[in-house]
Amino acid sequence: MATFPAPAQGILLTHFIVSSDIERCRRFYVDVLGGEALLAGDPSIVALANGWITISVGGGPTADKPNVTLEPPSDPDRVSGFLNIRVADIASVYKEWSARGAEFLTPPIDRGSEIRCYMRDPDGRLIEVGQLVRGVVAESTSAGGCAQETTIELFRHPLYTFTYDSQRKVIEFVWTAKTEQMQMHDYQEALQNFAGFAFDNPTTGLLVDVREFRYRPSAELGNWRDEVISPRYVKAGVKKFAYVAHEGMLQTMKGAMHGRERGFEEEYFSSRSAALDWLVA
Repeated sequence: MATFPAPAQGILLTHFIVSSDIERCRRFYVDVLGGEALLAGDPSIVALANGWITISVGGGPTADKPNVTLEPPSDPDRVSGFLNIRVADIASVYKEWSARGAEFLTPPIDRGSEIRCYMRDPDGRLIEVGQLVRGVVAESTSAGGCAQETTIELFRHPLYTFTYDSQRKVIEFVWTAKTEQMQMHDYQEALQNFAGFAFDNPTTGLLVDVREFRYRPSAELGNWRDEVISPRYVKAGVKKFAYVAHEGMLQTMKGAMHGRERGFEEEYFSSRSAALDWLVA
């Protein structure tokens, strides 16, 4: 049986949450997430893994917090903090907790350094579930035996791959020929993921290889990219953006992009090496 969070020495960490229905919330942390109930009523205490969840109905100010009111989340889509549960096998946990009634926002998504997904408790409170993983490191070695290039594969999808060079601070986005069957939502998801990785990794340069790109985005999608995605690149610290394309596509691409103000330098190349040289120059 789990112990009550009352240390004889040192400290223990518990997580206090306010619920509109303590019993319903307690059942979620016990029956869905696998915790152990230690105390019922108000407050209820659930031992969960190596921590504790304290659940209360909250209330108005008290003598020791005279200007503070405790209440459940009023807007579940505006969050200032959340419970972060680390797991060894996220695929198994996702399957098991979903079967018990957990409602995840998305299936687990590979973010490179971790695989993660989010769900909500009965009061709408956000909970992250994540598994730490190691990136795939690829090195090319010079004739003298010195490593010239180290990249980490951040994300692999049938339509594209992202890799990251921490020395150059460049993320490379390579489209595949399977984009011939791509839909609009696939394109938007890919660019959103790309921008997300630019935030997650110190990045000053982005390289997009479109030599195998088969999808043709509409003008509307181009406007969406400029209005929604490009500002995210800028906020992430991107200074330069390079495209790698076949010779025959370069002039067409330059013409399509002419006059667009995005907040970073933009150039077009027929070779990856030339694009990388420009990005780090």
